[in-house]
Amino acid sequence: MKKYFAMLVAALIILSGTAFADTVSGTYAGTQNDGKSIWVNTKDAAGADQKAEIWVAAETTWEGITSTGELVEGDALVIEALQDDQGNWKAASVKKA
Repeated sequence: MKKYFAMLVAALIILSGTAFADTVSGTYAGTQNDGKSIWVNTKDAAGADQKAEIWVAAETTWEGITSTGELVEGDALVIEALQDDQGNWKAASVKKA
């Protein structure tokens, strides 16, 4: 049910033109900003390595873990995130794969 709600919220945001949702998959590479953002090693569309910073908030949902404190470097993650007008990624959900 949470996934459907998150998808609905993401669709509404997309239609509003203020942000868009995307799935970020990769491996956990660290926590920054007192646990408010995480780094994920991932690949771009061309297959080049890149690192993404994704912010988490109280409304972020977690699956397989309950917070950034449980993450271990190298953990496989799937993150549903929204990009705001400034280009910052904000996690709607974080799933430990």
